[in-house]
Amino acid sequence: MAQEELQNIVWDEHEDYITIQTELAGRDRWHTYYEQVVKQVSTGQYFALYWGTGATENQEWDGEISMQEVMPQEVTVTKYIKV
Repeated sequence: MAQEELQNIVWDEHEDYITIQTELAGRDRWHTYYEQVVKQVSTGQYFALYWGTGATENQEWDGEISMQEVMPQEVTVTKYIKV
């Protein structure tokens, strides 16, 4: 898929994809990285997009958006709370 089309999916401007969740995936000094899960409406398939942004107004992210098919899986998480 072309980068321009992937960018439209990231910006929620593609009519065949809806965003399920977007999570912070990491940071470095100049960039912030995200993992965005989308669902393709026409097929019901799920995909993860990996992309980034500049960490300051003077920085740009010039990397490519990547996309990989994923599937939902329910998991149990143990959290520790104050007593």
